[in-house]
Parts: sequence; C-alpha cells; structure tokens
Amino acid sequence: MIQQYSFQQDFIYYDAHKTTLKIKYNVIENENQSLKAEYIDINMLGKFYHRSTISSTEDEIVAENVPYMAIKSNATLIVSKFTTVVMSDLNCPQRTFLSSNCWQAPMRMMCNLNVYGCLYENIKEHLILHFAKFLCRSMSECIVLRGISSKGTNWKFLDSAVAEFGLKRMESYGTGVVSARRRMQHKM
Repeated sequence: MIQQYSFQQDFIYYDAHKTTLKIKYNVIENENQSLKAEYIDINMLGKFYHRSTISSTEDEIVAENVPYMAIKSNATLIVSKFTTVVMSDLNCPQRTFLSSNCWQAPMRMMCNLNVYGCLYENIKEHLILHFAKFLCRSMSECIVLRGISSKGTNWKFLDSAVAEFGLKRMESYGTGVVSARRRMQHKM
C-alpha cells in the first residue's frame, strides 16, 4: 500500500528599504544586549535532533528551499554558509527554532525566515541574530522577508517584531505545499 502526504506551510511577506532596516537594527541591537536566543552550529543541532523533535507535526526542516527530515544526520545539510539557524532555550517546551537563508534576486534581496515551534514575544531576539548575519552582505536597496511557518500560524508576534525593524507587511500571503512524500507500507 502506498500512502502519500504533503507538508504545507503558511507564507507571509514583508518589505523594507535596506537603509531603514540598518538604522532600526542598530538602535534595537544596542538596546538588547542580553539575548536568550543563540546561534546553533551543526553539532548542537545534531544533538537537539537526537534527543527531541521540534513538534509532532513538523518533522521536516526547510533550508535553502529544500526540505530535510529533522534527524541528526541532516544537521550538516541544514546549517551552512547560506543558512543561519537560531534557537531559543533548548530546554523549554515553548522554544522557537528559526532558520533563514538569503539571496540576491534581480530586483531585491530575498530572505526566507522559516519558523518552527511557538511564535511568541522572543521572536525579536531571533531577528536580531538573523539580521546581524544578513545585513553585513552587499545587497540591493529593496529587501523582502518571507515568513514561513506551520499551517494556521498566528502571525501577530512576527508582525509586531518586524514592524519595529521597519518592515511592512505586504498583501501577498497564503499556504503552499513545501514537499510531498510517498511511503510504502507492507501488509503482513
């Protein structure tokens, strides 16, 4: 018997000008010196996968638009020079895990922000760390941030946090299939 399923996520878009984002980032970063969120390296991500899962519904991590099973051996594929991974308190069940990757498109700089776990007030700390890696790159003046999270996500905390950095929510949003998979089950 073949069982097929798809992994869907919600998408939301924000845009800003590079100059505005840099100015607001510098002010916010100076005000927030003690962050609870931290960068995750390959070893730490592998250990995290080995002892837990992000949630029962999110067993895949998307890095550079490629879905990977959330297992220890895939940590080296997820954490790369193109993808930044940030996680809040590893021991807290309300933890948030974010991965981001950015690239220069013909007309603007694009940044995917994949959110796993709970979206709550600490999202601002995650954004500080992601923007620190992102803003040091050469890029066009226009920036588009695409938030990606599980289907049915309440975006109010991300909306509030990105507004502080000068990003404005665009009209474009929706739900899309991230990956589809088939599993074969043998009857015994």
